[in-house]
Amino acid sequence: MESLALGGVLIAVVGLIAVVLLRTSDKSKARRRDTDRGNAPWSRGEVLSLVGILVGAAIGVAGFVLPDDSSSEEAEKEVSAVALAALVRQGPFTEVLPMGLKPQGLVDVNLGESSAAGRVDALELRASHTDDLGFFAHLEIYPTADAAIRRAEARIETIERIYEEEGDVLDGGPESYCAYMTIRAPIAWECGGTAGLVFAEATVTPNANAYQPIATGTVSAILRYTSEKARLAAES
Repeated sequence: MESLALGGVLIAVVGLIAVVLLRTSDKSKARRRDTDRGNAPWSRGEVLSLVGILVGAAIGVAGFVLPDDSSSEEAEKEVSAVALAALVRQGPFTEVLPMGLKPQGLVDVNLGESSAAGRVDALELRASHTDDLGFFAHLEIYPTADAAIRRAEARIETIERIYEEEGDVLDGGPESYCAYMTIRAPIAWECGGTAGLVFAEATVTPNANAYQPIATGTVSAILRYTSEKARLAAES
């Protein structure tokens, strides 16, 4: 966008110079003919130069006003899924988990879902918790952000298909969702979401409303962690 703004300013400046030169030339000719050209109509060349000024100004303004997404897009392109996976595995996981849960590290996890077949890596987040709480959380890293979104969409479709007769058991979309019935059990919260190349999910039992923040907070913590690792991967 900076080059667009610079180009517009350059066009406007050239047009302004042309107008000044043309008007000066016309006035000189008028004095030689002893006629007053000061209030004469604009010539075709002057009109075209004026149009150039207006067009250049518009382009310049657009260059400053329009949002520049090139930097964020370039940063996303520079993130290698393999490099991200290595940094995520390296740890340590120090994000704060909700309601007193204490992170105990990331370990390998096996996934049997076909929609997860394209993953680069997958890890379970272990955490200490009370005996009355069922807890499972994990993350998956994909080659592209679109692949991570598709994985989340497939997970959502699976939940909705299993509990189709129950009606609407899920809120949200692939970027952030929660369901009070999961593919593992009908009495558990499952919340998930995506950030960049990562899909994360947390399942909490029981599915009383008081336990939902544990699931949503855990997913948020995982995605904060992986987003920071993605930033480091892009800089390396």
